Amino acid sequence: MKRIAVFQSDRFDRGEEDPIRAEIEPPGRDCALALMRALEGIGMGPTHPYPFAGEGGWSFTVQSSPAGVGVFVHWVPIGDPPEDYWAVQLTEKTGVLQRLVRRHQDSSLRSMIASVDELLAGIGATKLRWLTDEEFAEIY
Repeated sequence: MKRIAVFQSDRFDRGEEDPIRAEIEPPGRDCALALMRALEGIGMGPTHPYPFAGEGGWSFTVQSSPAGVGVFVHWVPIGDPPEDYWAVQLTEKTGVLQRLVRRHQDSSLRSMIASVDELLAGIGATKLRWLTDEEFAEIY
């Protein structure tokens, strides 16, 4: 199961100031770091001290359940005309046994969503909304 928060914030760098750096690494590292530090502050620290770049965004894992939750942070243009948004995708990492115990998986992800929702509001997110994978695919 995957849930995606989309929100707006002028606080984070979209790579416009340094186009050469933007070609080397995707925008949003500062957004991912802010979220990592906020999660750390509530006892949901990431498994590594820094996010990993790749696929147009930044990834890290939070050990909020036995297998953890994967977090992917990236910039997205949404709407017509497009507006700048940030997306935070949460994916519960599961093993075979955990897939059999679906209720645990759903409640663990719900808990992570509630925490991230509160933290995003605290770091200046506006127009925040949560989407399913299908809903995100429709607007992106």
